[in-house]
Amino acid sequence: LTSTVRRIEAKFYKKKGESNYFDLNKDLRENKIIEICPSVEDVKIIQDKFDPRSAPILHIGELEAITFLMRQEISDIKFCSGDFGAIRAMVILDIGELAISLEEALKQCGLLREVEPKFSEAIFKECMENAKLQRIYDTKLIVEE
Repeated sequence: LTSTVRRIEAKFYKKKGESNYFDLNKDLRENKIIEICPSVEDVKIIQDKFDPRSAPILHIGELEAITFLMRQEISDIKFCSGDFGAIRAMVILDIGELAISLEEALKQCGLLREVEPKFSEAIFKECMENAKLQRIYDTKLIVEE
C-alpha cells in the first residue's frame, strides 16, 4: 500500500449505501499491510518518462505504486486499479503484466464477489487493449532518453 493511499485516500468503503470507516494505521502497526514510500527523486524519474503533452492522468498514490513496480523491489506483486490512467501508464512503461483487476484479485484470494463495473475483469481487459492500441499509434507517449 502506498503511503499516500494509506494516509489520505483509503479511509472507508461503502456497503449497502453506508460508509464503513477503517483504520489502516492499526493494520500497519500489526504488520497486516506493508507501506511503500518511494523517494521523491524516484517518483520524478518515472513521471519525467511521460511526454507531458499526452501523459496519462495519475493520482500521486498511483504514481507511487507504479514507481515502486518499476524499481522491482518485490517479485510476484500486482497493482490493482480501476483507473484507466494508471492502467495506461503501466502499458506505456511496459509493465502492464503487473496490473490486475479488482475482480481478478478477489478471485485469486478466494473472495470473489460482485464489483462495480469499473473494477470488473471485462472492463479491465478493455482498458488494457485500448492502452496497447494507444501505445502503438501514439509515438509521443514517452520521452526518449
